[in-house]
Amino acid sequence: AVALCLRAFVVEAFKIPSGSMIPTLQVGDHIFVNKFTYGPAIPYTHTRLFASMPPDRGDVMVFAFPEHPEQDFIKRVIALPGDKLEARGGHPILNGWEVPSCFVGLYTYTEGEPIPSKHEGDLFVEFLGDEAYLTLYDRYAGGLNDYQGPYIVKPGEVYVMGDNRNNSHDSRMWFGGQGGGVPFENIKGRALFVWLSVGEQG
Repeated sequence: AVALCLRAFVVEAFKIPSGSMIPTLQVGDHIFVNKFTYGPAIPYTHTRLFASMPPDRGDVMVFAFPEHPEQDFIKRVIALPGDKLEARGGHPILNGWEVPSCFVGLYTYTEGEPIPSKHEGDLFVEFLGDEAYLTLYDRYAGGLNDYQGPYIVKPGEVYVMGDNRNNSHDSRMWFGGQGGGVPFENIKGRALFVWLSVGEQG
């Protein structure tokens, strides 16, 4: 009973299934998620205890994917209710202000099954609010428009992006490419830390 209560209201373990958050989170990382940060959700309801919303810009959070709520996604919060979000070359622009970033070098990684493919991209440090974190711009990921938006974030939701900006299915392309936010009731918690990392070689 104690374990079930902790899992429902305090902390839960998740495994990273894709490379959308590389380099921050690698495929196979196991993380703990703090479900108390934004107010614990009462199971099988849309009600939260001690609700604290919205999340802060820069938070990495787990949520139920709005188009398929049975799937859990993990992304970084970029825009809050009332914000206007645009992206140029994957770099976010908030309310007409380009989020500061600094190029730091090249980054390579492998992804894919059954035959992994090698990827190379430009690595940046991005500064959003009080957060500083790494973002990756994969040189070989195609199909994305150079400019995306503008999106106006509705009340009761936030817009999210993966740190692997050219290889992430996030708010910019949901709902048939129209863009969409994460409703507060879909949010499960804030990522705490990686407690186990299992790479391709085990």
